[in-house]
Amino acid sequence: MPQTVIQEQFCRRPCPVRAAYDATRGVFIDENLDVANNTFDRSILLHELVHHAQAVSGRFDMVSSDCMRRNWAEQEAYFIQNRYLTE
Repeated sequence: MPQTVIQEQFCRRPCPVRAAYDATRGVFIDENLDVANNTFDRSILLHELVHHAQAVSGRFDMVSSDCMRRNWAEQEAYFIQNRYLTE
């Protein structure tokens, strides 16, 4: 979908988001990303799919603070994304 639609759905102000994950609606990805041919764009999709795996597995359900849960989830997703890019 257009990046502006993703921004409207997930940001409270203009932001550079290119993809997002919502546990009830799935992965939203900018229509301009080329996941078939661009490694970095593919890593963005991977990052969001990590969030899906975290959600369905209950990976951080034991963390009582929403803020901490979100931070840990983002740290793990960026770690995996960066490892993918390194390899």
